[in-house]
Amino acid sequence: CPLSMKSNLLFIFLALITSLSHVLCDDHIFSNATSSNSTDIEPAPKPKPKPKPKPAPPVLSKYHVSEAKLFSRTISLTEYQRFGHSLASYGSSVAVGTSKESISASVYAYNIVVSSDGSNDSGKGNVNVSYSDASVLPSPDSESAYYDGFGQSVALNTDALVVAAPFRSIALASTSSDGYASGTVFSYSTNAAQAYQLSQALVPSKPNANMRFGAALSLLQGTLAVGAPGADSLGQMSGEVYIYVYDSQISSWTESSVLRDDSTGAPFAQYGSSVFLSNNANELAVGASGYSQHAVHSGAVF
Repeated sequence: CPLSMKSNLLFIFLALITSLSHVLCDDHIFSNATSSNSTDIEPAPKPKPKPKPKPAPPVLSKYHVSEAKLFSRTISLTEYQRFGHSLASYGSSVAVGTSKESISASVYAYNIVVSSDGSNDSGKGNVNVSYSDASVLPSPDSESAYYDGFGQSVALNTDALVVAAPFRSIALASTSSDGYASGTVFSYSTNAAQAYQLSQALVPSKPNANMRFGAALSLLQGTLAVGAPGADSLGQMSGEVYIYVYDSQISSWTESSVLRDDSTGAPFAQYGSSVFLSNNANELAVGASGYSQHAVHSGAVF
């Protein structure tokens, strides 16, 4: 019995040693395999950043303008001629008004010629601008040309050049005296030779002295707005704006309406001191530089 017990204990001991050796051997194999795998497997490469797109080449990024001074080769200026007192442009046409104090003023009309030396629409290039010889438009009324302010304001579109002489005197129907500085607006059209010729003279339907009809002009398509800030219809120098519509059938401007500040009719408001047509002539902004509702001559825009 003791021998048999010893044999059993020895058998159990040997079995434990065998099991332990298997466990140690398996752990060693697993460890080696893990270590081997960690060495053989390389990390995934990082994605390369996408290249930034190259900027598009500039389109005519550099300009060169020749003959920048409009009058440098076309006219000879004199004292107090005030060339550039008013400006208007449309398409390739430019009108420049003068406002000389002691003699009759004139309007100079130019045609712009633009050429490019570039072979395409991208890259660097030059734009050369030149001007035709000026068409000089003197005041058409020689008797009242002095101090009539011809050229104080100008407006231009494809069909007409409009020039104001806001200090021109006209006869008043209500009195035997002249309406000093009541004003006149002259409309020019181009003939077959593309030269401007006088086509119509516009005067206010109810003039008064110092009305300054034409002190402001705005021309858009077939609509013309004429400011008369010195009109006395609602009080001294309350101001008015005359609206004209061009009738192509008779080639003439027709008075459409007269606008006033009927809400207040404030004297010296000078409603019509500036005008601006926009939105296909469906909207009109009118300045009243002497408007005094908030403060003396603080001004307003209607």
